[in-house]
Amino acid sequence: MAWQTLLGLSVLGAFVTMIGSLIALFLKEFVAATWLERWKARQTLLGAYRRYQMPIFLAAEELSNRLYGLSRDNNDREQLAVGLTVVKKPIVREPSATVNDHYLRYRFVSNVYRLCSFLGWVEMYRRDIGSLNVDALDRNRKLDACLRNIQSVLADGWINQHKDWRDWSDCLVFREEQRAIGHAMSAPGNDLCILDFGSFTSALENDPDGTKAARWFVQAAQFYECLKRDQDFRLVRMRMLVVYLTDLMELLQPKRIDRSHIATAKAYRLSFDTITGGPKWSQTPLPGGALSIHG
Repeated sequence: MAWQTLLGLSVLGAFVTMIGSLIALFLKEFVAATWLERWKARQTLLGAYRRYQMPIFLAAEELSNRLYGLSRDNNDREQLAVGLTVVKKPIVREPSATVNDHYLRYRFVSNVYRLCSFLGWVEMYRRDIGSLNVDALDRNRKLDACLRNIQSVLADGWINQHKDWRDWSDCLVFREEQRAIGHAMSAPGNDLCILDFGSFTSALENDPDGTKAARWFVQAAQFYECLKRDQDFRLVRMRMLVVYLTDLMELLQPKRIDRSHIATAKAYRLSFDTITGGPKWSQTPLPGGALSIHG
């Protein structure tokens, strides 16, 4: 009987050892591997956030400043219709500080460049994070919400709720078009550099009709083409962009943002019902006061 008891204990011991080995193997091969993959993903997201935090902030600040100047109520917009025609005709720079053809040309191209530059930095950030889940890190989730708001303002026609919306001037830059513009802004051979203003201007001047290399830049230029004082919904979109670019700047660099941006964004946000011509769309509050729009 003693040997039977001993045999039973040996079998039990071997069984327990086997179970322990299987559990250890599971913990090593599955749990540890899963944890490591999640850690790597979080580090990649954090690295991308830190890498593009300042470039996106600066691009958003420059774009927001220009959009505010174009869309504010007391802005006496140029009497002349300023658009791609100023890029097509040759201009000799005059030694004068007055508003001349050269200034109008520079101003228009600069407007387009600021929008394209912002989309360029955003596209590079998206490339870096790839298919990673942005919800894995709170800061990336908030950044994604801000970028989706900006994307929506540029792409969604439904925002214009005026009954006579067909009579309004407008321009939509669809989501995939925004990414195409951003991709075209990537400087060759440098992962953290976008096309400089000189090269951008040359590309636009050499292809003002958008039939070749400047196709997507010309698409972005339509957002500023011959702005009107009345019934031009692009000015409404500019005000909305000022709001959501401010949300983005507050998230990225809360200590660097000019307080006047916040005050302007607050006033613009309160006027959304009026300027869009209809009731507010569905909005989801985000930490820090930002809102996510859904269309």
